[in-house]
Amino acid sequence: MKTAFKFLMTLAICMFTLWSCSDDEASVTLVEGEGQVTFSFDVINDTNTPTNGNKSFRNSQLVKTTPNQIVVTIQSTDDGSIVYDKEKLDVIAFNDNFISDPIALKTGNYELIEYFVLDEDENTLYVAPLEGSTLAYLVNDPLGTNFSIAKDDSKQITPEVITPEGFTADDFGYTDFSFDIVETIDFLISVHAFDVASESYELTDATILVTADGTEVYNKAIANVTEQIRVRDGYNSYTITITKSGYDDDMQTFTANELKSYENAPLVIQLTESLLKVGALAEGGIVYQIFQLGDEGYVAGEIHGMVASPTLGKSNWPGAQSLINTLNQGEFSNWILPSYGNLGQIRTNLLNVGADLNFFDFDYHWAANIISGANWGFNPKEGSGPSLPASFNASVLGIREF
Repeated sequence: MKTAFKFLMTLAICMFTLWSCSDDEASVTLVEGEGQVTFSFDVINDTNTPTNGNKSFRNSQLVKTTPNQIVVTIQSTDDGSIVYDKEKLDVIAFNDNFISDPIALKTGNYELIEYFVLDEDENTLYVAPLEGSTLAYLVNDPLGTNFSIAKDDSKQITPEVITPEGFTADDFGYTDFSFDIVETIDFLISVHAFDVASESYELTDATILVTADGTEVYNKAIANVTEQIRVRDGYNSYTITITKSGYDDDMQTFTANELKSYENAPLVIQLTESLLKVGALAEGGIVYQIFQLGDEGYVAGEIHGMVASPTLGKSNWPGAQSLINTLNQGEFSNWILPSYGNLGQIRTNLLNVGADLNFFDFDYHWAANIISGANWGFNPKEGSGPSLPASFNASVLGIREF
């Protein structure tokens, strides 16, 4: 009976995820702090005809060969990094215009620095000239084009483009019009966690890391939807690691052919709630932090974090240091005195999960760091603390990494 129930549950999840990922194929999943942008283009007519400075030759009906892809390079003007490097976006026809699939961008400021339109054979149909190039005078707004993205933004950018026929790449400000064709793998994935209220597994948000032969090829947070992921083909194996706070990491390795089998039917991940989580009594105290992907100390497939001891008693500043140096709590001896920031983090993280702060005394606890030449205390229950003289008898607790 249990086996039959589990089979029916898994079947229901697969049917739901297949339905949910087919609603809007041209959409992009946004996570917190992202917006999206699409691209179109205006064609400038007959660039081989003298214009005498006249820029009124625009005609959106001039497209003679159906565009298949738009290629963009986008740079962050906030930190100078290349966010998308010759990214190929599929094109759809819409009301006699051509619009690219959307891409997601974090909130910030950007510059579009390369823009090409390709046909289905990867031939270059149109190019947006760069500022300062020989052909820049033909368009009203040559590249680079600056734009900004706010949270939940949805923007469309429409550069003016020119056919490259009869011109060189240098005329447009580029070194060449060639592209390396990169073979990719598209696969679907859905992450589920058990929901007590509905007594079933529900789609949930998580972070997905994909490494290929030890090289990171994808790293992004996803929302509670079935997500399509594109990675480069040509590696021997792909390891997918799913992380979510409060749950054990899920790590699976696939060959390229195995990963391709999820092109139309999603890889379904069911997360297991972790016994080691914030608020759990373990490792000699109470867990107040679980390291996540990107944190120092994080190890894929393992659970590591920080734990705080209960209040150990009271002492002056020299005595507090001595107490921590000799502490053997829960058979662990790698305890240290928490910083002022650590004490604040203990309070915040435990309150966020509804943990009982009665684990600590309602009193000022010594902080390890000296601020402005003074020792400081912090009350984990109250959330604040003053500077204290070294002779003051304050409470003591320790923290350790596990």
